Amino acid sequence: MLIKYIFLDLDGTLLDKNKKIGVNNLKTLTDISTRFDIVLCSGRSPLAMKPYIDSLSLNTGFSISFNGAIIFENNSLETLRSFTLSNKDLLMIFTFILLLNIPVSVDISTSNDVYQITDFAPSKYQTISHNFLNFHKIKIIEIPQKIAIATCIIMGSPSNIEKIKNNITPKLNNLFSITKSRSDMLEFLPSEANKLNAAKNLVSKKGDNLSNIIFFGNDENDITLLKKAGIGVAMGNSSDIVKKNSDMVIGSNNNDSISNLLNLLI
Repeated sequence: MLIKYIFLDLDGTLLDKNKKIGVNNLKTLTDISTRFDIVLCSGRSPLAMKPYIDSLSLNTGFSISFNGAIIFENNSLETLRSFTLSNKDLLMIFTFILLLNIPVSVDISTSNDVYQITDFAPSKYQTISHNFLNFHKIKIIEIPQKIAIATCIIMGSPSNIEKIKNNITPKLNNLFSITKSRSDMLEFLPSEANKLNAAKNLVSKKGDNLSNIIFFGNDENDITLLKKAGIGVAMGNSSDIVKKNSDMVIGSNNNDSISNLLNLLI
């Protein structure tokens, strides 16, 4: 197995509790960036990932956003590949949520704009989105036609998110990629969109495969890639299900654990 790529989730993985890249992690990744392709892959939008791309000086590579719905070029933020939800898809998701009658908020997002759907509970998404996106409040009937929606974000208490997750039908599972990137958030993505498929797409362009990747992740949206990467590394702050689907577990995201492991391996 020859590792050529270092794939890194952001929140809860590369970023500490203050949403910063640790000093040692930053130094190690910067030092090895001429020998390895470093790829950030996150549930964040491209704009919300850009400050960390710049911190790591990843000007010539690509990153994965919205959990695999968009692959973009780091310097220009130009989209290399994307998958989107149609208005018909959105209506199906909204109907499913409304019929459950569980108090949650619903937002839909493009690369630049978030639409808070006011037919549902007041949204908390803006408070965690780091103010990189433009926010709009609209009703279902006011959703613009033909906009490139990458993800539909459901937020609520962890118990309510679990209730929704437990009611997802086989049909919905077949039509969408449904993932949790936090205990209080569930996302509906286009069926082709996940970190695994995006990683395959990127490395295959250079004639490589998943065995050439070491991937660091911490949440359920990371499991697809943790299971299939050459080395799947879960952070110590991961849930048990994430740890069980990885090859190894290291320290938490607050201890420069990524740097420690990379210095041992390479």
